[in-house]
Amino acid sequence: MTVVAAILLIPAAVLLGRFAETIVVTLFTEEYRVAVPVFQIYLLVLFREIVDFGVPLRAINRTAPLMYGYMVSLVANAILLAILLPTVGLLGAALGFIVARMIEALYLGKQTAKAYGIAARELVKWRDVGKVALAAALASITLATSLWTSTMGLFGVVAAGCCFMAVYVLLLLLLRVPEALMLKERLHLPVDRALARLRQSG
Repeated sequence: MTVVAAILLIPAAVLLGRFAETIVVTLFTEEYRVAVPVFQIYLLVLFREIVDFGVPLRAINRTAPLMYGYMVSLVANAILLAILLPTVGLLGAALGFIVARMIEALYLGKQTAKAYGIAARELVKWRDVGKVALAAALASITLATSLWTSTMGLFGVVAAGCCFMAVYVLLLLLLRVPEALMLKERLHLPVDRALARLRQSG
């Protein structure tokens, strides 16, 4: 499920981050342009949400680490707010929140590994998550041009998103991400011929 979450959340973060300005200004008017960097920073929390430590800990009735993790996050967030908010403003608040969530993830990851008697590297299929991140990074090349929004505005965001997702899905399948192959089978996606042609042309 962690890899499946990565497959869904990583492209969402890429697309929303890339077109944050167009989306915010179009939907909320020019006055909200200053909120774009804050929105983009908050999107980093999607990477934290890829791993849910609550399920494995609750499965073995270890709920105390979850409470301690929330407390660690709150304390870290309060400290970072006190430091960053006066100096960086709203960007500091966003950064403090993200860093606090990452600290919580590190704590919960360590506690989960300890509870199951495994190494931290065994908590997640890092190789497959890395393949997902690579697919998203390569597919993001399709978003590099400014023509998407300069010529089509918000409709360009939709068109770019469709183009990005098509390339992203093909890359996931070419990289043989098991969860992507499983989703393809369940959804009966007609991509086998396209993949065969790509392999032949390569």
